Amino acid sequence: MANRYIPFGYLISDGKMKIIETEAEVIRNVFSLYVQGDSFKTISDKLNLLPITYADDGRAWNKNIVKRMIENKKYVGDKEYPSVIPAETFTLANSCKEKRTTNSGDKHTHRLEQYGKVLKCSQCGSKMTRSRTGKGEKRRIYWKCSNCDCDGYKHMLNHKSLEMSVANLLNTIADDTSIIKTSACTGFETNTDVIYAENQLNDVLQNNEAEFKDVVDKIFRLTDIKFRLCKNADNTAVSEKIEKCFIIYPKSEIADLNIVNEIIRKIKISPDKEITIELINDRIFEERV
Repeated sequence: MANRYIPFGYLISDGKMKIIETEAEVIRNVFSLYVQGDSFKTISDKLNLLPITYADDGRAWNKNIVKRMIENKKYVGDKEYPSVIPAETFTLANSCKEKRTTNSGDKHTHRLEQYGKVLKCSQCGSKMTRSRTGKGEKRRIYWKCSNCDCDGYKHMLNHKSLEMSVANLLNTIADDTSIIKTSACTGFETNTDVIYAENQLNDVLQNNEAEFKDVVDKIFRLTDIKFRLCKNADNTAVSEKIEKCFIIYPKSEIADLNIVNEIIRKIKISPDKEITIELINDRIFEERV
């Protein structure tokens, strides 16, 4: 494929670099569209609809060509190159590019940090740590168990696969929020701990000289034992909170990070790439990648 040594918008005539006005108009439009918010890809798609090619070989426009055009200082006027756009326009466009790149990186890093807080290995319960391979557009983020003695340490899960699985599970819940509801406490089996705590409470209640604090302590101890023995803790209020989060939940291919923070207690990853999310009301949902 031939290379274009003279930047788009120029030609050499009579030994001097001159502007091709039809191409210069394209350049000005590219800078204008980018400053207004269009991405490199969006701009290149629009250019491919025009009867103007980037080079004589007829190659299509792409986002890399547009990016290089935005970064090319020659368009401001550089040595033998006459000015196509004002210096202010060039500075503004590149300022926008730097800001978009920074914001995009910040948001991505923030998402990774938030996921890192709730990701656990389903084998040993250790934290999942992230690693990366490749550079630039080929860079990939992976998660793996932080415990080198665990079987999960040998396996890695692509972050995009994790994001997609979590999004699918949340979308499923959004379709039918009734699946998140839990039943109320169904009782407990009395054991020696319960009997002993009940006897202690009865003894202190029958003691006219017992201190109020001692009575309260015995009541709370008995209540705590019974609650821990309860087969299904009453999470009705928590379930209602989760349900409210889904009233206006925006279903998408990427999970809403605010929802993840609000309702998910932990996300477990197994070596066979099964994703398990545990909600704050103890309900568990699974999906295999």
